[in-house]
Amino acid sequence: MEENRMEEDLERIENELSDMAERTRRAIEDFVIEQPHAALAIAAASGFVLGGGLTPRRLMRLGLLVAGPMLSRVAYTEATRALREIFEGAPIEEATTTPSVQS
Repeated sequence: MEENRMEEDLERIENELSDMAERTRRAIEDFVIEQPHAALAIAAASGFVLGGGLTPRRLMRLGLLVAGPMLSRVAYTEATRALREIFEGAPIEEATTTPSVQS
């Protein structure tokens, strides 16, 4: 009895997976027909990554290419803020000396 139920469950799962695969295939076909350039770009990028083209070295270069200007701006902003605090704040002598204790 349990064996029959297990077979029914497996058949149901197989049918659901088959239906899901068919819906996925149709959705991909529709996407390719509606937006062929985007589909080609996705296929090329996927092939590049799966073919081993995205090595850690290339990934680092890509990250620096994209994030480099932003990191430069942040570094510049922080450096100018720190210098402004130094020059507009207390003199260096006062900042480095310890306060004397008065009795």
